[in-house]
Amino acid sequence: MAPGQYRNDYALSHDIDYFFRIDDLAIHVASNGSLIPAFINRDINYAIQSAVYEMNEHSDIEPMLLRYTQKLELFYITRDGLEEYVSSFSSMARKGFISIDNIGAFFNPESYLFLTVAWPSIKNTKLEQTGIISLLPDISESNDTRIISYKNQILQSIHKADILSYSVG
Repeated sequence: MAPGQYRNDYALSHDIDYFFRIDDLAIHVASNGSLIPAFINRDINYAIQSAVYEMNEHSDIEPMLLRYTQKLELFYITRDGLEEYVSSFSSMARKGFISIDNIGAFFNPESYLFLTVAWPSIKNTKLEQTGIISLLPDISESNDTRIISYKNQILQSIHKADILSYSVG
């Protein structure tokens, strides 16, 4: 394990919020007790978490409450629990992040299967103004095949959520 990475035993027993970007897209992922990608530095992620948790919510959001109701019921999330489930993702979206859950952990904690739950209706400029965006690891240009695969899975989840029209202006 490289210095600054999350220990596997810790990652597998915690639902860790981690943050990064792909070009101009600010991404939040809830790990759901799965392994954390190696490009996430624990200490930097902790600093980002602290800053993000203190942020005010600014953006309008596009939550996928109704659309995912049937899919989430497959994971034993009832209609009553759905609003509670979506609330933390909606909060991250109101702070300017595309908010994603790693639902692969339901099946295998070492896999990645992503569900885009909520996203801001417009780009939140507060991320730039607070400097948080500069802290986020940018995986856009990586040549590492594992990171490319991870990035493609994230982008596929975003595209499946039909947010191709996500405004970055």
